[in-house]
Amino acid sequence: MIEFLVDRKRTALAILVVLIFAGIFGRANIPIESEPEIVVPVIYIGASLNGISPQDAERLLLKPLEDEVRGIEGVDELQGFAFENYAAVIVKFDAADSMKLSIDKIRDAVNDAKVNFPDEANDPIIREVSVTDEPNIIISIDTEYSTERYVLNLARQIKKDLELIPSIFEVEIEGARDEQLEAVINRSQLENYNITFSEIIRAVSNNNQVVTTGEINTGNGQFSVSVPGLFETAKDVYELPIRSTDNSSIFLSDISDIKRNFKERESYTKVNGSKSVSLMVKKGRGTNLIETINEVEEVVDSYIKKVPEEVNISYILDSREMITDQVNSLQGNILLATLFVLLIPMLALGIRSSFIVGSGIPIS
Repeated sequence: MIEFLVDRKRTALAILVVLIFAGIFGRANIPIESEPEIVVPVIYIGASLNGISPQDAERLLLKPLEDEVRGIEGVDELQGFAFENYAAVIVKFDAADSMKLSIDKIRDAVNDAKVNFPDEANDPIIREVSVTDEPNIIISIDTEYSTERYVLNLARQIKKDLELIPSIFEVEIEGARDEQLEAVINRSQLENYNITFSEIIRAVSNNNQVVTTGEINTGNGQFSVSVPGLFETAKDVYELPIRSTDNSSIFLSDISDIKRNFKERESYTKVNGSKSVSLMVKKGRGTNLIETINEVEEVVDSYIKKVPEEVNISYILDSREMITDQVNSLQGNILLATLFVLLIPMLALGIRSSFIVGSGIPIS
């Protein structure tokens, strides 16, 4: 090989130039990470259906998933778990397979399994198992004068736009309370209709659940039977029948004042002593962190220009400057090492030999 390159100097020079440009192109496109992620070839699948026992979860959810996933090429280990209202499958792939290809296979298998799920089943969750699950960017929204609902809606809008960025894996909202419908019972109306509190509790609990009735076999074929019962909109709560007769029905809205409210707070996020709502942004695997933060900044800056002045949107975690300093320091060390490698042979062997030796660093 050495004799071949020595006899063909132009070919060797052309290969050298190609390798140098390939190295420059690779450096420009390599993802920049401060803490490179360890890839674990494990994928989690979860499926849920309210109102079913662990035995039904195994039969209705777990078995269809296992039947489809088991046939995927490259699966090393498969574990299934069935709980009340829920079933989960943990799939371990061979390390040789790429995670993107493995997830595509899992999505196809889950879509095939969904055909055999009950109609009331929720959409399955597919998630990579990661060793590091910390957010890469944290955005805070705080204000002294705007309402809590305004801040929550603003956070949801920003979250929706951030998740449209291809390099973003997930955005979570922290520090915000969950919404609920609050019914304030009117005692005078209860006395007028002669309704007890136990009737109200029974009506709410009996109507807000899924009833799995199975299938009916007739002479014309097999039909699935489902009884819808979950509250999906505020109207379902307003029109909840508390007592029904042949002539009329008494609804929850007839005996109470129903309004939107928030649940009791379970956690707080504070910025400089002020309550805030935070957006935990996680980038996708293998993406450039600095480019991702720049794209996030463009979205956030567009909202900063639109919101009132009393609303503060700031970054709690932004590691661009630190990572840039680390990369620049590394590149400076490489250039300094190359310079010393050039100078030392130059003093002993001459300029030509020093360039031959020094070219080994960028080529490698």
